[in-house]
Amino acid sequence: MSFQRRADYQRQVAAACRRLLPGVSRVVVAVSGGADSCALLDLLLRFGYRVVVYHLNHGLRPEAHADAAFVAARVARYRRRGYAVELVSEAIDVAAVAETRGVAWEQAGRDERYLRLEAVAGAWNCQAICTGHHRGDLAETVVMNLLRGCDAIGLAGIPERRDTAGGLAVVRPLLRVSAACLRGHLRRRGLDWCEDASNQDRRFTRNRIRHEVLAQWEQATPGTADEFARRAIVAQRALAGHDRALSKVWRAGQREVPLRDVRRLSEEDQGLLWRRLAAELALPINRTTIARMADLAVGAPGRRLDLGVMSLWSTGQEIRWERTDGQPWEACWLTMPGETDCPMGTLTVTAGVPRVSALPPNEAILDVDVLRGDLLVRPAREDERWQALGAPGSKTLFSYLADRGVPAQARRRYPVVADGDGAVWVPGHGIAERAAISARSHRAWRLSFYDAS
Repeated sequence: MSFQRRADYQRQVAAACRRLLPGVSRVVVAVSGGADSCALLDLLLRFGYRVVVYHLNHGLRPEAHADAAFVAARVARYRRRGYAVELVSEAIDVAAVAETRGVAWEQAGRDERYLRLEAVAGAWNCQAICTGHHRGDLAETVVMNLLRGCDAIGLAGIPERRDTAGGLAVVRPLLRVSAACLRGHLRRRGLDWCEDASNQDRRFTRNRIRHEVLAQWEQATPGTADEFARRAIVAQRALAGHDRALSKVWRAGQREVPLRDVRRLSEEDQGLLWRRLAAELALPINRTTIARMADLAVGAPGRRLDLGVMSLWSTGQEIRWERTDGQPWEACWLTMPGETDCPMGTLTVTAGVPRVSALPPNEAILDVDVLRGDLLVRPAREDERWQALGAPGSKTLFSYLADRGVPAQARRRYPVVADGDGAVWVPGHGIAERAAISARSHRAWRLSFYDAS
């Protein structure tokens, strides 16, 4: 499909929306106040979509508050004209977030933006997230990926659509439209926009690519950026065959990657798999990250890989992951019998159950008469000792979890069920020796745990 001419860009964007957003009526749109996101907002409203505008002040520029006010005024203007549009505006200190997580400002801002967009989409019942990435962004991304070292996914640049870990679609309807065309659209509509001075800051990699690398190539060979963008679209089509192979191993939203299936993939498809996973988890997509993920997959069970806000580990059978920037959550007393929701999942307690010889890892049977007081679910404690069923002696919960491949950063949030004397069940792994039913047992609780994912 060729790129747009000025006369037909609206028809092309409308067709992209129909293709990327089938059956969708309400979307959340990331609007910075810049020309690209303002043009996307205007086009989506003109096409009849119900829109929730999301603006995030990163706290990096003195004029950022003015940008937030500009976006609020633009939304108010659309509402006065009868458009179905709402506004959610937030502010964070990206520099502080980046320092805490040990990542660059760009990465911290991107992570927070997509996390918050997904939360807003859920709160407002939006069916997709839309961003204003355009043809120039696509070309810049391809060049950045080439300089970092990339494979087919890197050459494909920014995908027109991807799914988040929660199964929500992130779509970019403007990828075949130039920045100049979008600015022209706003001028013809009598709409202004904000110019972000940080877009000229050469400390940021993308800005150096835009203003130095691509600018020089364009001067030497006009049309270079367009050619990179065209090649990216071709590469995205070529990935369709690889996607069929990868979908048999892992799909977006799936919470683990089975290693047995990974080993059946070709070397090229394994590399594509790790890049797909890195993209979904909002990890830096470069040679170092991909190599470390591949190395984790062939390493010993229990090895872990900490990458910013995400921690991945191998159980020997699977690669698993979780966010690691949250604080330990508050304990929840269990309804006995009944169902209890906690930040990490749902626990069900059933009374008067028969003895069962084998249970799945997410279930346990405890002797009621030996338990001290009511049960609660809480995070594991680093210095807490317990004796697992069948173990020769006691050890700390953190040591027990480490032996089972749970990474250090995940242990402090791992859920355990406890009574007044300490942990009696570690869901997915085992129960305490003292809580096991025996020939002398008369009453039992049957517990089931379903994690929040």
